[in-house]
Amino acid sequence: MMKPIAAAFAAAMLLGTAVQAAPPPQAVASAAKPPPADPAKIALGVQLLEATHAKANALAYIDLMMPSLANSLKARKADVSPAVLGKFQQSVKAQMIAGLPHLLDLQARVLARHYSTDELKGLAAFYKSKLGQRMVEETPKVLKETVPIGQAWGRETSQDAIEKALAALRKQGVKI
Repeated sequence: MMKPIAAAFAAAMLLGTAVQAAPPPQAVASAAKPPPADPAKIALGVQLLEATHAKANALAYIDLMMPSLANSLKARKADVSPAVLGKFQQSVKAQMIAGLPHLLDLQARVLARHYSTDELKGLAAFYKSKLGQRMVEETPKVLKETVPIGQAWGRETSQDAIEKALAALRKQGVKI
């Protein structure tokens, strides 16, 4: 399982939580066909993605995914040689990099749907400012520290919540 590496806007543009199971086919199909949007707003979305270093973040994310993908292949084919594994990783990485323009276009369209023209301009201006660039630079470092905290909290809290929910249901006579 890939670890989530984004919790703030700048990184969240490309770095979201990991997918534990494949999305339903209809979700993939709808994501592949973005609805029409105002070309001017899409262009502003692209500017915002550029200001937040979305492409660089995606490249870093792809690198972070490689060990997980290699482990997936090893789980399917335990006898895979290191040489084949290396070629597999190179091929997967190249294909993912080739798909980045499509990903960035989809994300720019999402931004265009969620923000007004003025908001997109304001966000891009902020992220191009000295403070915005500092946020872009520091966010990965902050996330490196905060994501493990969030993951630990999630594991602990969810386990406790599950136990309490099961106890409450049993107390109500639900057999579970």
